[in-house]
Amino acid sequence: MDDADEMRLNRAMNVDDYRMSGFRHIPAVATLGDFLPLSGESSSRHADILIGEIACPQVLSLIEDVPWPGRSLLKRVGLGRGLDRHECVDIATGFIRYHSALRDSTDWLLPELVEVMTHQEKSEWHVWILENYIRGSALNDVTASPRRSSDDRVKVYRRVLGRLLSHPKLNQTIKLGDCELSLMSVGIDLKPSNVVVADDACVFLVDQFPPLLLDGQGIPRYHWKKLHSFNEGKLLGLCFTQGGAAVRLLRLLQLQVASTGQRHRIQDEFMRALAETFPMGADRRFVEAEVHNDFPVLDHFYA
Repeated sequence: MDDADEMRLNRAMNVDDYRMSGFRHIPAVATLGDFLPLSGESSSRHADILIGEIACPQVLSLIEDVPWPGRSLLKRVGLGRGLDRHECVDIATGFIRYHSALRDSTDWLLPELVEVMTHQEKSEWHVWILENYIRGSALNDVTASPRRSSDDRVKVYRRVLGRLLSHPKLNQTIKLGDCELSLMSVGIDLKPSNVVVADDACVFLVDQFPPLLLDGQGIPRYHWKKLHSFNEGKLLGLCFTQGGAAVRLLRLLQLQVASTGQRHRIQDEFMRALAETFPMGADRRFVEAEVHNDFPVLDHFYA
């Protein structure tokens, strides 16, 4: 590790109390995907792996100096992206800063972050994140569940939208349709699978990748072409405005159900929660206009 890498790691470690280890080898980490991926076949290289209490003791005994707090989630970021070690350090540093900003400046509940690591496998570098596992249901499962009443679903939507409203805004704006929306300094990848309603009904944001922070001039601080699938305009519109993030979430919820009736039901319940949560202003008007006109701005972004 050269001096520049060491300085980056030191800066990352000073951001918060999280430990970030540099390029040390983690014995047996390459075998973790062989025993318990969250989805796919048993040999899957799915990015999220459930480990901890139910994991194979022989494997865990090989992993030294890593705190393993019971049931945990190991996230592997950057698989197949061709990252080098310098990119990995920058990405891991950005993630730690973003996690800290979400925790300190918004109302989101986040899984406890245990450690951020970098790992080399063959010719690629990956970012590894170890965090505690939140037991509950993803938002899309809550939406589709016949066991929940309409009022229950609206209550969950209100909680999610309320947390979105807690994101601090900048003085800079972006024009979406006929509305000028203020940019948020802390963006969000607000997808149904990224929100978990825990068993105690608390709402968690469980995926904070890729890091989404703006500087004081409204420019993304971390925008890596190897990780971001959105161009800068789409990123600003759908991840850095409250109205854009809300519209995208609604549309993704609708697309995950089969029938037209279910989609109308989701839309009605979501808009009811929006009316009870969002103040009358540009962001709310934007969402209402998108729904009324069958999502023209969203269709433009995804064209």
